[in-house]
This record gives sequence, structure tokens and C-alpha cells, in this order.
Amino acid sequence: MSKRESFNLFNILLKKNKSLYKMACNVITIPSISLLMMTVSYWNNQNYGLALTYNGKEIATVDSEETYEKANQMIKSYASSANNGKSSNLHSPEYKVKLLDEPACSSAHEVKDKVIAESSEEKMAEASGIYSDGKLIAVLDNSEDPQSLFDSILEESKLGDENAQASFVENVESVSGLYPEDEIKSSSDVKDMLVNGIHSQTQHCVGQGESLESIADEFSTTADEIKKSNGLDEEDVSEGDKLIIDITEFPVHVKTEKVEEVKDDIPFQTVREPDASQEEGWEGVTQQGQNGEHITVVKVTYVNKSETERTEISSETVSEPVEQHIRYGTKKKVVAQPKSSAEAKPADKSSKKAEPNVQKPQNGKLLWPVPFTHNITSKFGAIDGAFRSKPHSGIDISAAGIHGNDILAAADGVVKFAGTANGYGNFIEIAHPNGMVTAYGHCESLYVKTGQTVKAGDRIASVGTTGNSTGYHLHFEVIIDGKRRNPSDYV
Repeated sequence: MSKRESFNLFNILLKKNKSLYKMACNVITIPSISLLMMTVSYWNNQNYGLALTYNGKEIATVDSEETYEKANQMIKSYASSANNGKSSNLHSPEYKVKLLDEPACSSAHEVKDKVIAESSEEKMAEASGIYSDGKLIAVLDNSEDPQSLFDSILEESKLGDENAQASFVENVESVSGLYPEDEIKSSSDVKDMLVNGIHSQTQHCVGQGESLESIADEFSTTADEIKKSNGLDEEDVSEGDKLIIDITEFPVHVKTEKVEEVKDDIPFQTVREPDASQEEGWEGVTQQGQNGEHITVVKVTYVNKSETERTEISSETVSEPVEQHIRYGTKKKVVAQPKSSAEAKPADKSSKKAEPNVQKPQNGKLLWPVPFTHNITSKFGAIDGAFRSKPHSGIDISAAGIHGNDILAAADGVVKFAGTANGYGNFIEIAHPNGMVTAYGHCESLYVKTGQTVKAGDRIASVGTTGNSTGYHLHFEVIIDGKRRNPSDYV
């Protein structure tokens, strides 16, 4: 039987039953037509297809209902594309069964291009359509390589980790074909849209019981972003308020999976131990504390560079913390009381080293702070060559053997500060009732604490060389109304 005879047989079979013929021409579904085509082809060894017409003009032939449906889907996707508002008049082509002289048929993409070309008044050009799960989202200039664009996006999504895995969540593909010229974009523009999303605004009327937080959750944004867009200073909004909401929609989503190592410090504990051999106020570190280290290895998942999931892989303590041990004095201080004039004895002139005879401020002046010596090695305002390039803010008191000797409070007052100060090393400031402040720098050990009340002559520290110091000495300052004065005028 010839091909023409087979085709006539197919029509005769249908026309013998007028209702079947009518259904085949107008109502019969694509799968039914396919079944009939296969049946006739099987018994007559002929090739049949679907002839597609658009606006009364035959534009293509396809070999199966799957190709026809795929072309239809692509046409609908193109018509509804956010990038194309001028092709809403597109419609599906009509079809009828046709005996094929040759097995050559059009692909779904070719059918879509022909339908667009027939229906559009726009100027068309060859380009690459970018599709996300079958929906057209962008059109790329034909001179650009879509695969290079995809590779670039995925590489940047690794967030600097070459071992990270990056992939598109959706099925992203490029399809070459005819597209309106004014919809064609450069690779950089398409990349910006795919990576940073499509930005738009909408207005939202605040409903009963809504807050900025709940509205932000609804629109996948943040309360701070809503406040910024609407110039709001407060979190409170009222029912009926109209808010502008900035919306970012991502036509594609990139998932990144990477392994990260998180290091955390394990804080050390401090153990304080009493020392009866030292006076109250004394402290000394016998063992320096050291933090431990803990490492957690986690698998982190990001979508469009925002973290969505974190799964622990392993956890290990690399080093244990070392306790810090501090000893503190518990022995009560013994403050020598001045003898009455009746008990006072004349100084022994034969003594090799006379004791200082000033233990309390005299005539309103300050007590000399270092009974061991009155020797001043650097005067107030002095500029001592390379070591001291600006005027000295106090006086330095020093002599051979001064190391570790007592430093006394120059007058009654309250300890304003006791601790380490930049340049001064171990440092004490005492505020006195008359508004004066005295300062004691480069101490070795501190015997008082911030906030403690002291009397003139109380032991407050020992002479040292901490901080920026060239040797054992006391740096002594007098401060009045915030200005440093010459201590020699007050002692």
C-alpha cells in the first residue's frame, strides 16, 4: 500500500463514523491522536505527524504530542515572562494529523520561535533565553556564552572556598532562538539580575495586630529595612498605616555547601588562695591563667549567600584551659602610732642611718611619700634628653637600695585608682578632701584597692620599676583642678 493510500485509509476510517471524525478534528486529545497515528503507522508502515498552523498558516510539523506540548509550554512561559509585556496575544498553534513524506520534523524550540515570529510586531534576533524550571527569566546576547555565565555565578557562590560545592536549586538552562531585540541583555546585566535579584516595591496597609516584625516575616525582609524605607524611628506601627515594602525576588537560587572550622576559646578559671604571710591588700599571681581551645567542624549550607542550615561534623578540645592562681594577703596591717611628746626620745646622733622625722603632714603640707630617701633624681618640668622629650609631669625620687621600700599616702583620702596604667606601670591615684589628687607611679606591689580610704602615712605600695621606667624610683605627682603642679611646693 502506498503512502497516499494509507493516508486515505486513515481518513476513510474516520469518515465512516461522523462523530469520530468530528472528535478527531476538533476535540480529540493529543494522546488520542498519537494513539491513532501509531495504530495506522503500525498496520500500514507509514510515517504520520502533526501539522501545526498559526493564524491560518502552516508553520511546522512535529513528530509527537510530547513535542507539541513542550512547544506550547515554552510559548506560555515566554508570554508570561516578567521581561516581556508585549506578547500576551500569543496562543497555541492549531494542529491536524499529516502523513509525512520524510521523517524530518521541527523541535519544540523551533516551533516556539516560529510562533513568536508570526505573532510579534517586534524586531526579533537570535539570542539565548535563560530558563529557570522552564520559565523564561532573561535573554542573553548571542555573542555571550551562557555556560561561562553560569560557571562564573557558581564560582563566586563558593564564598572564597575552592573546596565548596555550589549548584543551582532550579533547573537552569539556556535555549538559543528568536527573541525581541529590546529584551536582549549583556552578560553583566543578566548576572546582576540572577545574583542580586529583581527589586520592586509594594504598598502594605497595616492590619489589626500586625507589627513590623510580623510584616517583615511576611515579605522576607527585616524590620530595620522597613523602617529605613519609610523613614521610621520607632518600631511601633498602627492599624491602617501604609508602608512601602522593598521586595527582592530571586529568579534562581544558588545553594552552597562548605565545611567550616569554628575555633572557640575555653575560658580559664581563677583560683584565689589566702596567704597569711602577706598583709591585707596584697595580691600576687602565682600561676598565669591560659584559655583552652575547642574546634568544631561544621557543614554549612547557604542559599544565595545567606546561611540556611548548619550541621556539626566533629567536635574536639585541642587544649584544656590552665587555671590562674592568685594569692592574697590576710595579715592585718599594723600602723605605727606617733609617740606623745613625753615619750619621744632625742635622736641618736651616733646612728649610722637616721629615721625620717616627718611622719604626718606639717602645717597643711603633704607628707613626703618615701621615708627611705628625699633624693630627687628628676625635677618637675625637666626635659632629660632623648628619654624625656617633654616637660616632666612630677618628680622622681630614688637612691641606691630604694627597691622594695615603702611608699606612703601623702595625705588622708580615698584611693581613686589602683592598678596598671599606660606608661606608669603599677599606679595609684588618691583623691584628697581639699580637691587635690596625688599620684604614685612605677610601683612594684600595690597594697591598696580602688575605693579604699587611707590616712596620711599608710603604706600604699612599694618602690619598683614597672611601666616606662629606667630604674627603681617613685614618680610622684600633685594634681589640682586637673592641672599638674610642682610636688616640691607641697611637701
